[in-house]
Amino acid sequence: MSNMCYSPELPSPPAYHPGDRSPTYSSTPRPTERTLRESPRRSRTPPSGVCIKSVGNVTLVLMGQEENTEQPAYRAGAQLTGSILLQHPENTISVVVTIHGLLEMCPLAASYSAIPVVTITNTLYAQRSENSPLCPHSLAFAYDLPSMFRRQRNGEAHPLPPTCHISLDDSPLHYVRCAYGITVTVQSFRHQRFPSFLMKTESVSFDLHYRPHVRPSQPPIPDPSLFATVKRCPEEWAQCGFQVIPMGDSLPVMCDLFTPSVGVFCVAESIPFHLQLSITGGFIHHIHRFFATGRPIRVSILRQIKADTGDRTTKRDIILGEGTLRVLSKGATLNWEGEARCRDPSSVVGSFDCGQTVVVADMLTVEITPPAGCPLRHTTFGHPIKLTTHRWDEAS
Repeated sequence: MSNMCYSPELPSPPAYHPGDRSPTYSSTPRPTERTLRESPRRSRTPPSGVCIKSVGNVTLVLMGQEENTEQPAYRAGAQLTGSILLQHPENTISVVVTIHGLLEMCPLAASYSAIPVVTITNTLYAQRSENSPLCPHSLAFAYDLPSMFRRQRNGEAHPLPPTCHISLDDSPLHYVRCAYGITVTVQSFRHQRFPSFLMKTESVSFDLHYRPHVRPSQPPIPDPSLFATVKRCPEEWAQCGFQVIPMGDSLPVMCDLFTPSVGVFCVAESIPFHLQLSITGGFIHHIHRFFATGRPIRVSILRQIKADTGDRTTKRDIILGEGTLRVLSKGATLNWEGEARCRDPSSVVGSFDCGQTVVVADMLTVEITPPAGCPLRHTTFGHPIKLTTHRWDEAS
C-alpha cells in the first residue's frame, strides 16, 4: 500500500468541524416514536426447584429444576448440579456418579443398533485403605452436559439428540429412541465388623429429559397475508416453484408455494403459506373442477425419519399436521392461503440431525390431486422447514 501525501503546490484539505451533537438513545420510545422490532430477552431466572429420590441409605438431589416436576429436564450445555446424602456414611466404600445417554435404533427385529452419546463417570469417594478418611454425609457434584457427541464409526461430531421415542411403523418393537439418565451407585459394608465380602450395593437413578432450547431467529410475520405484505416487505417471503405435469404434450402447469423466509417455526405455532396455481391454454376450462371436488389440494406438515444401523437403512414419513386452505381468487390463476399446524405439539420434538445415523427432518408438503377428467397428473412437492421447541419471544 503506498503512502499518500499532499504537494505543497496543492491547496490544503478543507477543515472539518464537528457537527451537531449525536442524538441521545434510549430503549424506551418517546411519545412520538414507536418500536418497530425488538429482540426477546436472551436470559431468564434459573429455576430453583429440586428433584429428590431415595433408596435405602442413599438420597439423590438434583437442583435447578422447575417447581413440582417429577422428571429432571435440561437444555443444551446445561450443568447438572446436585448432591448425594448418605444416612450411614461410616460404612461407605465408594460413591460413583454416572451420567449416560443412549441413542437406540431398531428398524427391524433383527437389526438393532445403539450409540452412546453421553458417558460421564466419576468416583466421588473411594476407601483406599483402612486409614482413609470416612465418607462425608453429603457429597456435592456439578457436571457440564456436553452439547455434541462424536460417532466412533467416522469421528463426525453432531449435536446431542433430544429425548425421544419415535415409532418407525405400527409395531412398538421398531423405533428410534434416545434416553438419558443419571445413576448414583454406593457400595458399603453391611457392618463395620463384618468381613469385606459381606458388602451391599445401592443405586439411585433419575431419567433425564434432554430438550435443547431452539427457536426461530426472527418473529413471525405480523400479517400472514401474502397479498397484503409482499410488496412492502418481499424479504419476509420465500417462493418455491414446482410443476404439475399434464397427461399429454401440453405445457406443464406452474405452481408456487410462498412461505415465511425464516424457514424455522415453533411446533406450537401455525405456519402461514400461500399457494398459487397458474393455469394456461387448454387447462382453463378445468379450473372449476378444482373447486367442485372436496380437497383437490392438501397441505401438510410432513416428518421424515431416517435410521441407519450400519447394515440397514429405514425411512418413515409421518404427518404431523394438516393445513387449512381458503380460496382467494378464481381465474386463470388460482390462489389459496392458509395455515398448517401440528396436531399434538406437546408430543413433537424439534427437528434434529445425527448425520447418517438418525435424521429427523420436516417439510411443508403440497399434494395436488386433479379431479376425474382433468388431464393433470397427481403431484407432490415438499419444501424443507425446521421445527423448534420454543417461540421466538420465549426466553432461553
